[in-house]
Amino acid sequence: MIPRSSLPVSLRLSRTLVLSGAVTLALLLGGTPGSRAQHGQIPELLRQVEGGVAVAVPIDDVTVLQAPEPDLRRVYVYDTAAFDVVTKIYGLDGTTGRVLGQIDTGLLTNIVLYDSGRKIYLAETWFKRFSQGPQDDFIRCQDPKTFSTTCDFDIPEGRFLVMTMPQMTDVTTDGRYLLYFQFAPEPGVGIVDLAQQKHIRTVPVPDCYLIFPSGPKSFFMLCREGSLLSVSFDERGEAKMQHTPVLRPADKHFFDTPAFSRKAGKIFFLSYDGDVYPVDISGTEAKFGTPFSLFSEAEKKEGWAPGGWLPAAWHRTSDRLYVLVDKRAQWTHAYPSGHVFVYDTTTGARVQTIKLEHPATSIAVSQDPEPLLYALQAHGGTLEIYDARTGAFRQKVSELGREPYIVLTPEES
Repeated sequence: MIPRSSLPVSLRLSRTLVLSGAVTLALLLGGTPGSRAQHGQIPELLRQVEGGVAVAVPIDDVTVLQAPEPDLRRVYVYDTAAFDVVTKIYGLDGTTGRVLGQIDTGLLTNIVLYDSGRKIYLAETWFKRFSQGPQDDFIRCQDPKTFSTTCDFDIPEGRFLVMTMPQMTDVTTDGRYLLYFQFAPEPGVGIVDLAQQKHIRTVPVPDCYLIFPSGPKSFFMLCREGSLLSVSFDERGEAKMQHTPVLRPADKHFFDTPAFSRKAGKIFFLSYDGDVYPVDISGTEAKFGTPFSLFSEAEKKEGWAPGGWLPAAWHRTSDRLYVLVDKRAQWTHAYPSGHVFVYDTTTGARVQTIKLEHPATSIAVSQDPEPLLYALQAHGGTLEIYDARTGAFRQKVSELGREPYIVLTPEES
């Protein structure tokens, strides 16, 4: 007989029952028809056989544990699963590395955290016949303590299905409207009223993408010719738009996953060759900061450049920018990096260098006063946790899905 103490523990405590051979089968078939199980009692039917003697097996109460109230060290890892139609989000305690729960999701889901992580919104896509048939796009709300769905409502089909970029979906600064990028039948931004749980309107936009909320009814987008698009809208979804001056030279290629703070209204665009372009959208107009380089000329000649899927994270209160970097060949910008360089964004000076235990694909930083750095290995399914102030390695969490690319932490809202 297997001792109960050696059985695995999970959030769902289940009944333990071991059946052995023909003797056990005979026992089951010969049970008294009128016997019934009472709470805390062992019915005649639930028996194990060990050495020819029937032994009662205790029955555990079945319950579901709740996760603690979310804090600024709650971490979410999204497994894109190499474009599978069924994917997963793992919620972790970022301090201990404990996995708290899991959310089953659809194809290339976009995740939005709001209200210091107390609200989770998902922009989802499923299909009528699993991986075929009519597409169904919708918005889901998730409880961060039970990991269960609290709302679910439809939006028009056409959500942009591309390798997940966090700023393809976000909420306005007051949390009232959810904004998502739609690609078909034409580029646009869908406006969803979260209070009424309904789609208001899809605003057609020019050749621009990524969504950066700047107010209760306004947002900016990055346009392909290098400018930003300023968009404001009313409660009916009627929008006004205006282009800013060009932000970057034509030969500068940006990562599609810049560091962004909705709370501060700050964007840090990162170029493939290692230049940072700060933008402040906290007011009615975008203010371009002074660009700075991540590397010296000697380091550039050695081949140092940023790289990864989420290569940059900004810690708001310390004003420090964390960037994944490594020596690399041209156009290997999406590959993992083994180092994190840290910069004071007010001066552009490098203030810290962190050597990772293993190269990481994506990083995030907790937004508390004593921040932690989270480094995610997409092809290893492992999250490594570091002290962001000292660079000291703390621990790792393995087996986080098949191919996780997204790691997110909440900020105060």
